[in-house]
Amino acid sequence: MPSPLRGLALLALAASTATAGTLSVPVYRKARADGIPPLTRRDGTINLQALNNFTAGGYFAELGIGTPPQNLVFQLDTGSSDTWANSLHADLCGAWCLQTLDPNSSSTFKTVDRGGFDVTYLDRTHMLGDYFNDSVTITGKEVKNQKLGLALQTTRETGIMGLGFSNNVAAREPYATIIDNMVSQGIIEAPVFSLYLVYNLPSSSVTRIIFSAGPELTMHALPQNDVDAKSGTILFGGVDSQKYYGSLTTISFLNVTQSHSKTSTSYTIHLDGVDVDGVGLRSLDAGAILDSGSTVTLFPGGLARDIYKRFGVETIPILSIPLIDCAYRGGKGKGITFKFRFNGKTIIVPVDEMVLNIFNDDTQVGFQNSKYANQFKGWDNVCVFGIGSTDDYDIKSDKFVLLGDSFLRSAYVVYDMANKQIGIAQANINTDKSNIIEIKKGAKDLPNVAGVPEQNSAAGDLGQSMAAAAAGTFLMAVAAIVSTT
Repeated sequence: MPSPLRGLALLALAASTATAGTLSVPVYRKARADGIPPLTRRDGTINLQALNNFTAGGYFAELGIGTPPQNLVFQLDTGSSDTWANSLHADLCGAWCLQTLDPNSSSTFKTVDRGGFDVTYLDRTHMLGDYFNDSVTITGKEVKNQKLGLALQTTRETGIMGLGFSNNVAAREPYATIIDNMVSQGIIEAPVFSLYLVYNLPSSSVTRIIFSAGPELTMHALPQNDVDAKSGTILFGGVDSQKYYGSLTTISFLNVTQSHSKTSTSYTIHLDGVDVDGVGLRSLDAGAILDSGSTVTLFPGGLARDIYKRFGVETIPILSIPLIDCAYRGGKGKGITFKFRFNGKTIIVPVDEMVLNIFNDDTQVGFQNSKYANQFKGWDNVCVFGIGSTDDYDIKSDKFVLLGDSFLRSAYVVYDMANKQIGIAQANINTDKSNIIEIKKGAKDLPNVAGVPEQNSAAGDLGQSMAAAAAGTFLMAVAAIVSTT
């Protein structure tokens, strides 16, 4: 069967750029959802997995594994550290996995820890298999002898590129991650990467799930195997000053030991507070994990309930995910923003960025003809809300926040692994321009380079542009803290 992602290699080669000491890789949003496949039930819960499938699945980049390279897409996850692929022989893949790795087709494949790959994410998805060494090709640059996971038992349709620290890998002993080896092998000078995530979905790929009309809302999957247009970049070894407004604010990582999973991330910073127009919120003083592997943002239960009450958020048993009136994507949400405050820097997220329009017309009819119809009375249509509650994931602390893609699309974030700090600024999402500044070996500070001049209207422009494509990505795994990890 032809690869559902054929052509991505050509797109990646055409769109990627490499300068001395940096590597810019195009990021794509996967336009696919599979309902609730049997795979997701093996671990006893479907909440996170379901929402990831509904909302399009995540942000992906292509890596070539082996010799010759087998081009596979991997979800980018700052919330975990292992990079792994589904094996051609994985137990539950069959026709469900998008792509698989054939170890026998690589002349450089070598199993190094049989049965050693064992990772469980916060949503209880679980992968088992082997660790192996092989080459990884990223837009023409080869990382040699990289340790990777090979999933033989899987609950995910694609592999993950873990962007976390090596001491958080799932292996018995830490090993050098892809970023570590990019530095040691001279591809980049410093262990730094910048994430620029945007919406750029064609309208034809927005809807993915349908429900049969009737009192029980029977769910069906729409088969989709495509990859959307370029939806941002991950830049290794530098920053791009055309991708953000104003200046980067530097914030040190908190020295926090996460106990939720052995794959927990260290990208935790202090969040001073959050404000929402028209909502009286309880105070917030929390550690916030920046997790590209999670579609939504998670707040402590009490704070989430305050927000749900203000926006009339509903849930129904079959979905167990927050639902909101789609009118908040239009006039009803005009002028409403979320303001996230960090060390003097405020990142503004328009409410329409938190409202994910993913259900097609037939599904909307199903909602209105079901026994849950009264919950949606007076709504334009039913959308998914991009904010979740930590209560739903057995996280009891009121000082834990997870900032997923529904936040990250409004922010330009530089992850400085060497100095354990991030740089953050309001993202400039309306640009295809680039001005890359390389970060040199041993640099203690991020480049002091001004971005695009700030505009008072930037936040409003942001919301309209990002909302245009609809569908988010709640990553299915939330590793270590809701990440996909």
